[in-house]
Amino acid sequence: MKASAPGITLKTVAAKAGLGRSTVGLILNGRGDELGIPAETQAKVHKVAANLGYRPNSLALGLAGKKTQTIGLILPSGPFYPQNLMPQDISLRLHRRGYQTYLVDSLQDPDVMLESLKEMATRRVDGICFHMKLPIPPKVREALNQFPATVLISNIPIPRTDFRAHVIYLDMVPAIDDIVDHFVQTGRRRPMIVTSVNDAMTNLEKIGPFRDALRRQGLDASEEGTIFGVNAGIPRDSDYYTVFRDAFEAQRLEDRDFDALFCTCDEAAVAAIRYLTEKGRRVPDDVAVVGLNNTPMIQGYKPSIASISWNHVEAFDLIEARMVERLKKPDAVPGYDEAPLKFIRRESAG
Repeated sequence: MKASAPGITLKTVAAKAGLGRSTVGLILNGRGDELGIPAETQAKVHKVAANLGYRPNSLALGLAGKKTQTIGLILPSGPFYPQNLMPQDISLRLHRRGYQTYLVDSLQDPDVMLESLKEMATRRVDGICFHMKLPIPPKVREALNQFPATVLISNIPIPRTDFRAHVIYLDMVPAIDDIVDHFVQTGRRRPMIVTSVNDAMTNLEKIGPFRDALRRQGLDASEEGTIFGVNAGIPRDSDYYTVFRDAFEAQRLEDRDFDALFCTCDEAAVAAIRYLTEKGRRVPDDVAVVGLNNTPMIQGYKPSIASISWNHVEAFDLIEARMVERLKKPDAVPGYDEAPLKFIRRESAG
């Protein structure tokens, strides 16, 4: 919801419509039908207000207990694609629906989340769109449950009964299953996952399903045989390529026994291909390599790099639809959706 055009007030709209200020105010506050004001009169007022660029004050509406046409977005930012698209894309979609958005970077910090939710409550927002990569602390869960229209986006499966929110689970398991199936179908017998071990919680949704898929295929699923762990803290310049490239040299990746790598970011996949090539191992002939995040540029590498796509267009469509549904019917029983990620096969996977 945009602010009113400069100098345009409720009095201006009333004068242009030829009606009393109180009548116009009631119509614009959504009480026209309740008070029996004729539909043609209401339509005339809304048309005049739109032509003049008048918008009701959202804070005043909130204080009066009315809908404010505002939504709080508490979303993480970061270097990964399409995570860096989420705040902009969802905000733009909701603006097109006529909502003003208040965007806060959660920083994946519970204290920041709590303060942000407190601020959103003060603003009397109509709803919350909240994304979480880790298990949600109890205090944050309690704070979220005070909002009647909430969409919760999660990278990990969570109990449906924990929240008064519609849950959208970004499910990586189907894509990882497809990767392991592909490895096996192309003759690989010693797949390994390359991942950061600094924050194990953020990678549970990758390591666990990967090893589960190996077990189903009758392959070695031991920690020693399947995990190449890198102490990769988040660099200030987000240079993940160099972090992984240096780790491969320092930890002598070439000494491990593997014929396929699932790298938990595309930068690690690029670093692995460069490293393996320098060591005389061919990709994909000797080693298949798959990344994660489906960064657009990886299609242009030689070989083009296979990856997991967050399927973000479809996911954002779903987030938008569920948010609008919750806003229209906040008292409805919250639902649950699984938005599966997709394995995108390219040359590096063989």
